[in-house]
Amino acid sequence: MNIVVTHSSGYNFKDELYKPIRDSVLNTQHNFFLPQEKERERITKDMIQNADWVFAEVSYPSTGQGIELGWANIFNTPIVCFYKSGMKPSSAIKSIAKDIIEYTNEKGEKETPYMLHRALFGSYERFIAFLLEQTEGKLPLWLSPIQVRIVNFTDRNTKAAGEIVDSLKEKLPKLRIDSDFRNTTVSDKVRDAELQKIPYIVVMGDKEEEKKTLAVRERGSKPKFGVKIDEFIEEIKERIEKKK
Repeated sequence: MNIVVTHSSGYNFKDELYKPIRDSVLNTQHNFFLPQEKERERITKDMIQNADWVFAEVSYPSTGQGIELGWANIFNTPIVCFYKSGMKPSSAIKSIAKDIIEYTNEKGEKETPYMLHRALFGSYERFIAFLLEQTEGKLPLWLSPIQVRIVNFTDRNTKAAGEIVDSLKEKLPKLRIDSDFRNTTVSDKVRDAELQKIPYIVVMGDKEEEKKTLAVRERGSKPKFGVKIDEFIEEIKERIEKKK
């Protein structure tokens, strides 16, 4: 089949769109026209009219693409629109009439096709990239690479904070925990942990050391003070086991 690919020019389409198409098995089965693969090549009305399909990448706004999709709609050329996960489709698709592709089944009835793509993992890199994109990096506690970070308020709290790390490792051997005892402000340490989207930040200061409690900041929430160590252990243990 002859397939015309339309897209915006406002991104790195040669690497993000053209290369995957040329590297795919579809490229060996169909004739793809990629409008800017060579210099001065452009989509014309005749190309759209004679195409079997139009593939439209609509992740980015494009006035020219709206015109091309309008041509496809006029000539009744089937259009397949796709866009990147997490992005809003371009307004270019407003130029397409609200028609749904249909086929006639063996009973002579009109039906709408559905496509199911089953890939248990695909590539690991793509799977992880998709997961991070959908969660904005805010992985649930059970899945986070670092689940808890212990932070000392000042140097004089380092020993007590280290004991908390040892205690948590002993009672929860599989807990992914680390510490930040750098010689910088506690605000810097907390901000760095927040940027890394760590689910729990535990601060050990003078009051916590004296009362044998913890100051616990759950991701996206205000800190809780006076948290007992055993209560904290039970909370994260339950959340991990139940995958909350």
